[in-house]
Amino acid sequence: MEVGSAITESEIEKLSLSELQQEHKPHPNRELSSVQQLERSYIEGCNIIPTGFFERQMDARAGSQIGVSYGMEVDLCSNMSDIGNGGGSSMWEGNDGGLSMWEDNDGGSSVCVDDNGSSVWEDDGDCCVGEDENNSDSYVAEDETSGSSIGTELALELALKKPPWVPRPPPTDDEKAVKALHIVRCLQFTEYDPKLHYAIPMRFCIFNIAFFDLEKESTAGLGQPLDTLTPSDCIPYENSVNVISVNILESDVGYPISIFGTILVRDQIDYKCVYLFRRCKDSPQVITSQKDMLTLMDPQRGLAVTSSLFFEINLKIKGDDGDQNFSKGVIEHCATNESHIKQMVTRRLPSWMSTLQLVYTAVPCALVATLALNILKGARDFFTGKVTAWTTGNQNRIVLYDSGAPGTVTALGDGGSIVFSRSLVAVPSFEELVLSIVVRDGGSNREFELVLGHDDEGESVWNLGSYEVLVKITWTCMAERHKVFENVGRTPCLV
Repeated sequence: MEVGSAITESEIEKLSLSELQQEHKPHPNRELSSVQQLERSYIEGCNIIPTGFFERQMDARAGSQIGVSYGMEVDLCSNMSDIGNGGGSSMWEGNDGGLSMWEDNDGGSSVCVDDNGSSVWEDDGDCCVGEDENNSDSYVAEDETSGSSIGTELALELALKKPPWVPRPPPTDDEKAVKALHIVRCLQFTEYDPKLHYAIPMRFCIFNIAFFDLEKESTAGLGQPLDTLTPSDCIPYENSVNVISVNILESDVGYPISIFGTILVRDQIDYKCVYLFRRCKDSPQVITSQKDMLTLMDPQRGLAVTSSLFFEINLKIKGDDGDQNFSKGVIEHCATNESHIKQMVTRRLPSWMSTLQLVYTAVPCALVATLALNILKGARDFFTGKVTAWTTGNQNRIVLYDSGAPGTVTALGDGGSIVFSRSLVAVPSFEELVLSIVVRDGGSNREFELVLGHDDEGESVWNLGSYEVLVKITWTCMAERHKVFENVGRTPCLV
């Protein structure tokens, strides 16, 4: 038999364990190299193959063949039709109850197990592991031509390692207490939604919130300025989102309506409150149709999301019988959901007396641009116009200033500064920012577009018709994440 070549089941049944071992002269036991130890640590840490998997499979399928792939992720039941046809490996149980596994001429590893012991080898002169017929000591033999491989180490684990099963210890009294407290807190904001006709938690509670303050506002600010980074610094890129708009798509009480309350977002920086809309009962926003957008406020920093981000809505309206819940609930953005990472994502929240629509864009590898505008010439006391922004790869516009929107401060500040309702835009590191400024010039509206790259740091003066505008832009990284979990026993709790 040629070592390492593909063999058939009929051929392997004619060979005994001693004949297989004669093909490979045993060597004395030796310690594993640092590379082999690292490979074994990786296999043990990742649990690539569940303990006892092959024993269970052999008991259920005596004499069958199972295709196995030796990569970092193991597909235990794929490529069954390709066994023995090149590149795939095979495994079967013989008539004596032993376990065997081999790979064809492409150079994989092999395992042969009978009632007395086990043997592992790889072709092309890589490595040989065996056990004598008296089931005593095992050996590892290596050829002069090459060293170990991850496939050989994996085969060694399958053939020889059988760690004992350790049952999970019962939860401690502290663990039981924090789980019970989490349930109690969730019940406090679980309400019956008359539109959905069932009870649902109205606030963020995906993690254990036994000790978490749901009302605390985030104190995390902007990240490190981009112009202060040195070539040796590592830029902490994070995925992010830009909220485009929020509007009331349907109202069960018709229009107009006076809305107050909050819309906030919780991101992976600290999961605390970052407000997007916040109005008290005495200063509600009047919505006259479904086309009217809520006037959003600046989130004060970029929103970081690697896995999930949560929008928490709690809007009320003034009624004849007092305040009434109008829209209430949670919208989760999942960064691993393909439908949530498109150029424009539209989410709807049907609840209580309305259907709210949230529109946002996903931003990969985000940097944060902070913008400011000063009118140097063309307007004195008030600015009538509109300022929007988008990126070169995504043309969905973010409204930074609209003199016609409710609640917009149109009066100019010191030095002719415009009071933006929003001034932060998340921009992918591989794209540029486009700024659109619409001004009233000569009795008509004129639009000017400015393209600002990551190198356009600081101030620049632009002549826009009869206007002279000073544009200020600052580029920063995303804020660093805070420590947000503490373990009580084996239970992680949000703090």
